[in-house]
Amino acid sequence: MGVEKGKFDPEVPLEKIDLAPEKNVRKTQLTENLATLTESIKLEGFLQPIIVAPKEGGRYELIVGQRRYLAAKELNLPTMPAIVMKGPVDRITALKMSIAENIHRKDPVNDDIIEACKILHDTFGNAESVSEKLGIDKKDTDEYLTFFDAPEGLKTLVRAKKVPKDTAISIVRDSYDAHGKVDEGRIEELTQLAIGGTLTKSEQKRMSDVLEENPKASTKEVEKKVKIVPTEYILRRVVLPLKQGERLEEATKKRGDAKPIDTARSAIIDWLDLKGY
Repeated sequence: MGVEKGKFDPEVPLEKIDLAPEKNVRKTQLTENLATLTESIKLEGFLQPIIVAPKEGGRYELIVGQRRYLAAKELNLPTMPAIVMKGPVDRITALKMSIAENIHRKDPVNDDIIEACKILHDTFGNAESVSEKLGIDKKDTDEYLTFFDAPEGLKTLVRAKKVPKDTAISIVRDSYDAHGKVDEGRIEELTQLAIGGTLTKSEQKRMSDVLEENPKASTKEVEKKVKIVPTEYILRRVVLPLKQGERLEEATKKRGDAKPIDTARSAIIDWLDLKGY
């Protein structure tokens, strides 16, 4: 059952707003660049209201907008604009609302989103349901859920851009045993290979493909394979608008190609040559 839309209130008293950390995914990096946000609010005001739900005694529960709320407190503002929901908001709905605001942040290993996806996955039972509830691509959901199982050290290396994100995901996926548990020793071995200094950046990136094609290969075998320079570039997936997809199938039939991907390959090569790239 959905939640009724709230009503905008330009002046909700800060003293009546209570934080609800169990209902908000943004638990980390709350104070990062808070001074910048505070200065922005001083100059331009609030560009977006927070979202609160009513509580007993005339108080409010903060659902979305913790950093804006903290910035307002820093500025000693008495009130701030908010969308007030018509009734209480349950934990799952609150998480979905909070994720909707945080999902587009640039951090590829956002711990808040990872934790929320895990909570929703445990609730609904599968990644497809999480993707549907959040309105995000299943690939992104799978990545967030995979990173939930990644050691903190590996997440830190991805944030520091010392290990490519796709490679880290493949490392974790390759470490799962038959029961879905991660082999931490396997993760450590592959992580050390990635950061040990024996691989170039291109070879680091190739680890992802090698691990997908050679699951459970020994670390030495993985190192050997990533050092083999590929003679072909593999474009794994291209999504076309429906109209162009139909035209590609028509072209495939007229050319007598076996598959649309063969026609697409020829078209890409011809276009690159024509444009001089």
